[in-house]
Amino acid sequence: YIGGAEHAVLHLLYARFWHKVLFDLGHVGTREPFARLVNQGMVLGATYLPKDRRRGADGEAQVWGPADVEQVTGTDEWRVKATGEAVDVQWDKMSKSRGNVVNPDDVVNQFGADTMRLYEMFMGPLEHSAPWQTEGVAGCHRFLQRAYRLAFETADEGTPDRLRTLPPGEGTDRQRRLLHRTIQAVTERIDRLAFNTAISAMMVFVRDIVDEGETLHHDTLAQFCLLLSPFAPHLAEEIWRALGKTTSLAHELWPAADDAMLVDATFPLVVQIQGKRRAELAIPQGTSEDDIKQRVLADAEVIRHLAGKTPRRVIYVPGKLINIVV
Repeated sequence: YIGGAEHAVLHLLYARFWHKVLFDLGHVGTREPFARLVNQGMVLGATYLPKDRRRGADGEAQVWGPADVEQVTGTDEWRVKATGEAVDVQWDKMSKSRGNVVNPDDVVNQFGADTMRLYEMFMGPLEHSAPWQTEGVAGCHRFLQRAYRLAFETADEGTPDRLRTLPPGEGTDRQRRLLHRTIQAVTERIDRLAFNTAISAMMVFVRDIVDEGETLHHDTLAQFCLLLSPFAPHLAEEIWRALGKTTSLAHELWPAADDAMLVDATFPLVVQIQGKRRAELAIPQGTSEDDIKQRVLADAEVIRHLAGKTPRRVIYVPGKLINIVV
């Protein structure tokens, strides 16, 4: 069941034992199977207790499981279905004895295996314990649906969905920068086992990659498939095959970010007049100080605030602000 990890240490011992056997036989080249150990947090399940924390006739604490209670509409309150009694929610390690176990089969049947896999990595930092929240599962499912719609056009009922028309390349400069920043973010966060924030970066990508008047491009979608594949392998493989790929994406190289795309083409320059903020200009990277001053003094908003006064000094703080003294 979800959250159960009683045998994790034994699994590590078994794996280490058989690895050493394989090493002695000459089949592997390392003495130890693991480079490091990361202890993941527990998945917590909800149990429901009476407000007065009373015990049953047998002296045991009285508790209810998720199937016994229902949430009061529009509130955070829970009540026992049979009696209407109000109860408190308590988060504990999932245990059959507590009745707070979530059956993975039920989650997969309702949302799919990719959603369950994605949600477990999205719940929070890997090392922290976190409560199982069904609404969070639904949120991950919606993200995968948006990723699907990014690639496919919905066809008529009974007809397979069609891959969208995708021009070659990576799209506009804005799209290329978003793609390569996402590649860099997901790669770096996977290396740190920060799976939840890697997923957050992909959510931003799906939300922002196609702006008004823009089209998703073939190479962009292909690289996104590779980023998505460790988290939602079935969906990623489906899109990958629809792109005309004949081999599994599991055999493809991981995408590499273009360093040139990680730097903004422009930087925001705050313009002050007599120490008061009056404007903000987008200045191309690499612009010289003299050209920046000329751009600022020629800006319509700056001219309006100067009101015909002649600047006595123009103080430039590289990459941040410019202050005009009159």
